[in-house]
Amino acid sequence: AKTIKKYIDDGYSGAYLERPALDDLRDALAAGLHDYVIIYDTDRLARDTMLLLLLTEEIEKHAVLTFVNSEYSKTPEGQLFYEIKGSFAKYERIRIQDRFARGRRGKLRRGLPLMDSHVYGYDFVDGKYVINEYEAGIIRLIFEYYINHIGGQKSVKKMLEKKRIPSPLGSPVWRSSVICNILRREQYTGEYYALKTYRKKVAASKITDIPRDKSEWIPMQCPAIISRETFNAARDKRERNKKEKIRETKYSALLKGVAYCGACGRKMVFQHHYDQNKEYYFYKCSCKNNRIMRAEIIDVIVWESLSKLCKSEKNIKSYAAKQTTPQTIIDTEKELKQINDQRAAVINWFTNNYITAEQATEKLETLKRKENALQAQAIVKKEIDAKRIRETMKPKKITYEEKRSAILNVCQKVYITRGGNKFAKSYDVKIEFVFK
Repeated sequence: AKTIKKYIDDGYSGAYLERPALDDLRDALAAGLHDYVIIYDTDRLARDTMLLLLLTEEIEKHAVLTFVNSEYSKTPEGQLFYEIKGSFAKYERIRIQDRFARGRRGKLRRGLPLMDSHVYGYDFVDGKYVINEYEAGIIRLIFEYYINHIGGQKSVKKMLEKKRIPSPLGSPVWRSSVICNILRREQYTGEYYALKTYRKKVAASKITDIPRDKSEWIPMQCPAIISRETFNAARDKRERNKKEKIRETKYSALLKGVAYCGACGRKMVFQHHYDQNKEYYFYKCSCKNNRIMRAEIIDVIVWESLSKLCKSEKNIKSYAAKQTTPQTIIDTEKELKQINDQRAAVINWFTNNYITAEQATEKLETLKRKENALQAQAIVKKEIDAKRIRETMKPKKITYEEKRSAILNVCQKVYITRGGNKFAKSYDVKIEFVFK
């Protein structure tokens, strides 16, 4: 008895060779399971001429190939007709894609969104975004709290959950990724760009985003929820938090993110360990020229030294004038090298599809801004604002959070060199401040 089996690739384009049902058919033919292969039309088998000829030759090695909607033979004329028909199928597919793309671009140039992207803070009415006042109020609260309070997205998450504000999906728990997306969404300023990337199918079931050239971006407008200044302030703090690694721990180190080794110039890490059921926190450098330093001791020493230095504007200006520049130059060169290494890593991640095109573009733009800032700093020495530093350090009674904020606002780096190697309660240390 003869058996008939259907091979159907729903949702897969004939432009690609990798299709599940087609793969099954080829395997079955290689195993000698079929004598005849019947296909409705040539463009159902493949739209690309080369793929069409390749598959035809493979199938005819094992079975008789028949097309319902076209005549085909092995004669030169038949091969020519077959090739021309395949070319026209490919041409028609390209024309459809082009018409669709031109229609999308035309709609965007008229200032009309292509579809409702369900952006939190907006409702989609008659093809346009309008502000949802309740959601917009939460967005303003998120930006305001993030900019004006110590900490990062975790602090915002705790605040929202403490106030029992539901997430965009109505959950009492906020995901950090949701808060991150809100803080990064430029659309809330009322100005954003469409067509920053395009989607490309790189395999049968794999699609990736490819960045477009900036000349292809289309500027869009919608009602603004926050100002451009607010968005930029949040972006700057996000970059600063990432650089200074601000995270909440049991013991919040005063110098975390700004402590540098005075012996080798590298950033010191903040660590902890347990000993006899007691937890110790300390700063540590990987070089052998510096020593482990207890955080609670060093924090007190540094704060007292900085407070004493900042008692007058004259002291601050005198200290800044005496600072040597070689270390600063070396640090700048190191940071520029790190940026180049990070840029190469981002490109490698994108090439291997570890990150999307949008993520890669954002990371590269952030690195470019850092590079420009460092290069500008190397050319023009920044004027020390002694009055600002003095006012920041002026209060005598101050909480830990205010101390931490003052350190971050006043110091770009704090170089620490410790003499001796005893795990003692008093240290012989040398401290150098690099003011912002």
